[in-house]
Amino acid sequence: MCNKRRIALCLCILLAISAIMPKEFTTKEAMAVVKSEVNDMEYTDRQGLEEIQCISLGEMEDSEMFEPEASGESDSSTMYYSRNKKSAIYNSADWDIYATNYYYNQLSEEEKVIYDKFDAMCLAYLEGTESIKGQMVDGEMFYPTKAIDTGIALETEIGTATQRAAIKERNANKLDAAIEVAEVFFFSNPQYYFLQPQFANGTKSNRITICLGTYGTLANGTVRKGATQNVKNFMEQWTNEVSKGTTIVEKEKIAHDLIIKGIVYEENEYDQSVYSVVNSGESVCAGYAKMFQLLMNAQGIDAIEITSEGHAWNAIRLFGTWYLVDCTWDDTDLASMPVVYNFFNVNGDQIDDQDGNSGAHIPEDVWQGLLPDFTRTSRNPDARLAQTEPGEVVANTAKLSTPTMQIKDNKNGTNTVTITSDNANARIFYTTDGKNPSVAQSRSKIYKEALVLSDASQMKAVAVLDDYLDSEIADGNIPAPSPTPTPTPTPTVKPTSNPTVTPTKIPISITGGKISTIKARTYNGKAQTPSIVLTVNQKVLKNGTDYKVQYANNKSVGYATVTAIGIGSYTGTLKTTFKVNPKKVQSVKAKRIKKGTFTLKWKRMTGITGYEVVYATNKKFKNAKKKTVSSYKKTSISITYSKAKKKTCYFKVRAYKKVKNKKLYGKYSKVVKK
Repeated sequence: MCNKRRIALCLCILLAISAIMPKEFTTKEAMAVVKSEVNDMEYTDRQGLEEIQCISLGEMEDSEMFEPEASGESDSSTMYYSRNKKSAIYNSADWDIYATNYYYNQLSEEEKVIYDKFDAMCLAYLEGTESIKGQMVDGEMFYPTKAIDTGIALETEIGTATQRAAIKERNANKLDAAIEVAEVFFFSNPQYYFLQPQFANGTKSNRITICLGTYGTLANGTVRKGATQNVKNFMEQWTNEVSKGTTIVEKEKIAHDLIIKGIVYEENEYDQSVYSVVNSGESVCAGYAKMFQLLMNAQGIDAIEITSEGHAWNAIRLFGTWYLVDCTWDDTDLASMPVVYNFFNVNGDQIDDQDGNSGAHIPEDVWQGLLPDFTRTSRNPDARLAQTEPGEVVANTAKLSTPTMQIKDNKNGTNTVTITSDNANARIFYTTDGKNPSVAQSRSKIYKEALVLSDASQMKAVAVLDDYLDSEIADGNIPAPSPTPTPTPTPTVKPTSNPTVTPTKIPISITGGKISTIKARTYNGKAQTPSIVLTVNQKVLKNGTDYKVQYANNKSVGYATVTAIGIGSYTGTLKTTFKVNPKKVQSVKAKRIKKGTFTLKWKRMTGITGYEVVYATNKKFKNAKKKTVSSYKKTSISITYSKAKKKTCYFKVRAYKKVKNKKLYGKYSKVVKK
């Protein structure tokens, strides 16, 4: 942080000097000096995102379970909508305006049911006064919400050792899938300020249950009621300020500047929540990102939070195109410093380049397959740091054509509905309840394959694609399908000796199914063949009976591919990928050469690109420094760290491999100190 203050002060002084110096010394020249300094800045001390902790609570009692009230709607995906989330658009409810449905709309129907239960429960805590009981877990107090039943059944670990191992891995994948829904919910709903990044899993009647962790001081219902009012007042004050913008880009800039001027980067008890901003005006990247997301969504502007291993930032959708924004790394911590826009409406290449390819902006696995592409920027693609202007967002003018619906009456009590767009790359979102669909502002479903409907419905659909304005909304009244004809009775005829003809079954395609996310593996020199959970039409298929699995690129560090191929009653293919990360660095040794100077050595590895060295004067590595060794052949480094002249210094090393301009990291080595 000191480095950022130094750069900020330098910029202020240079700008002031340029105002009184002769014309030969221009502001542009002053900025050139600052840029050279800024380009050498280290931002990695701004990675304040806490890793989500997940603990096990075992079998849950009835009193520990949350029982949501069904909404009475027939669609299973909306059965547990909270009162507010029934709204068609953000701004129709007090709290719904601050959330995003972007990730939600891409979930499977089963995942949406889990998400909706979380939502109904958290809304009850937000508007109610029920206190949350604390539990002592591993010597620390944990304040879990009531548990929600995910409906995901665990398999009994029986059979041979090999069979038990396979069942255990499938159960672990099911638990990971349930926890990922909890993560998506946590990062999509900044209005639930009392939540912190802690989850707990358990079981109920052999089904997976999940609790969400809350801040201890906000677990008291009476205290939380007062805090909720404070949060509401604060949000209304800031959203009113943002509303003064006359365009969506002006509103975005006001929010960006308001956050930078109104928040001091500082760790505190609530720094993973917007409550840290409301309570003290201090936070870390998690609070910055949640606040930006909250303010933008309140204006009806789609914004999401993205996380990496230790950092959080945002993406925003302007005129149908997504951009990246990092308010944390635009904050200089000096009120006298002009606001900078180094990380404002940039593309994916720029944000990686400008953070020095530190890996701070490599999204976590949970966002795999959910994020849009980030190719558009508001300024010259080659622009570097020290930007004192936000750049220009060019509004799209081309508009996608309205989607087309084709209805086929199957004469068997069902209709088949196909939705198409003239642009093959467009994504289509639809609803069947008459509400207007959208990418994020309403709860919609993403179209993957032809729909089979058994009831009359009012279907609406919209096509979206980066660099295009959204299409007009297609509106189609789907009539009730014709019933299956009643066969005419035929006289009983004495059976002949003709052979029985077995009707041909039409195979079911697995293309529209879902493979649960596969946890990253660690390279071990052998082919990685993790089991998968494949769900099609809400049914978990059986490997070897319904599909077979093929693996590719699964022996070396990189992105491995898993392909499910339908067999038996199923056809088609479905692919997913998983990471194979480098193995842990071994034999790390540190030596103090003199005060504040150290030599670090480790064992050489192959099949990687290089190493990342992390060091700090505290064993928790708060405000740690990082150095990158860009060659796998180099196994030592000299480090000078002024803060460690009279203090113990802690070191850890991890390997990385660069794949498609992204870095895959291994686990950190054992911590050594000197």
